Amino acid sequence: MKKIILICIIAVISCTGVWFFKDKTLLRTLSGWKLYSTDCRELLDDNGELDTRIYSSFGLGRMKKLTRLEVESQDKYDFLEKLKNLEVLNVNINEDHTIDISKFPEVRSLKELVIFDCDFTEICTEDISDKMPELESLSFYSCHITDDNIRDISKCNKIKRIQIYGTDEKLYDLYPLTKMDNLEELYLEAYFPDFDLSPIAEMSKLKVLECAVYNDEDLKITTHLSSVQKLIIYSNSFFPNCGDDKPELPENYFDELESLEEFSAYSFTIGDKIDISSLPSNLKEMTFIDCNISENVKNKIAESGIRIKVKDSA
Repeated sequence: MKKIILICIIAVISCTGVWFFKDKTLLRTLSGWKLYSTDCRELLDDNGELDTRIYSSFGLGRMKKLTRLEVESQDKYDFLEKLKNLEVLNVNINEDHTIDISKFPEVRSLKELVIFDCDFTEICTEDISDKMPELESLSFYSCHITDDNIRDISKCNKIKRIQIYGTDEKLYDLYPLTKMDNLEELYLEAYFPDFDLSPIAEMSKLKVLECAVYNDEDLKITTHLSSVQKLIIYSNSFFPNCGDDKPELPENYFDELESLEEFSAYSFTIGDKIDISSLPSNLKEMTFIDCNISENVKNKIAESGIRIKVKDSA
């Protein structure tokens, strides 16, 4: 009986063209087999999206209408060259691979690149501006990001959004990012106690900023961002083993944030000296996570018509 089942499977594979396994290990039962044909249109939805994470690139080059792809890291990425409509690429780094973008083919259609990791793998971003000239969004999760990466990224003149979440490396120099004329969103949700935050004040087109502040000078820098519409700040006490003090927001903190619409603070003290009447006229929502904030301040914010959210922890 097992031989008959195996013969049937082989016959199906040979009749339908190119196939690949989703799972790396060969499953023993017929119901456990997960085979997908890269020629089957049902793999793509109406928007050309492929929801299933791909472990093998075998045959992907034949999916001409593919616009979004999530793939495990590969030895080679030659198949990307044939995906002329690919706009979003998510790469999940596994323990057997690193990422070297200089070895990628040119992917002119790509708008968004997201790289996930669990082991803080070093990322080579050399030539990224040549390989992905139309890139608008770049995200790193738990990757080993250095100043060299920042310099490489700064050459991508069409990038509008940069996200760096959870890195084991301490960044020092953000200045190259000030040369990016189209940068509108910068997310730095990671512990960088030694890096210089001052270049952010020169990013005149920045609309969204998420970052940690480690001292009064850093906090002051975030008050001069007249173009920012959404601001998310963390004190160092938000991060594990980085202190317990919750710094107080200055009473004039919001005076120059004239474009601000959404504000979130993590692990700060919001004192009664804050002048609620001088809050930005466009401010619609304020969120306080793990903050010391009095009932008096909360009530005044709510009475001003601003939506307020207060949570004990993230």
